[in-house]
Amino acid sequence: MINKLRIIIIITILLCCSMMRSQSVFEFNNSNNITFKIYSGDEYKLRKLDNGSNIDLSSPEQMARNYFFATSNQMLSSLYLDKKEFEPQDESGFENVRNTPSEDMLLQLLHKMTYSFQGDERCYVYCKNKKY
Repeated sequence: MINKLRIIIIITILLCCSMMRSQSVFEFNNSNNITFKIYSGDEYKLRKLDNGSNIDLSSPEQMARNYFFATSNQMLSSLYLDKKEFEPQDESGFENVRNTPSEDMLLQLLHKMTYSFQGDERCYVYCKNKKY
């Protein structure tokens, strides 16, 4: 009986502690401007470049093209700022990209969200793979 009572008291204390911790809310008092762009129809259809060695990082859209149409692990790893985060991919996927004609590989960008976080500009590009 005493052991049962101890177990009930311990469980009650643990539940109360977990409920108190779950009430903690992290709040940021910063306001950031967010730019949301919806691409219309044919505005941003990206095709695989014929020259796989030409890496263009001038815009988020070009970065998306280089990422999805990478032809080697070396090309893919060049897109990572932190090289430790890169995990090499299976070579068969790159073989498919290299052997598929560029007119058969199409990436349709749907929308882009741009914002600033801790002084760095960030961007999410949402896309849909049309062919391939």
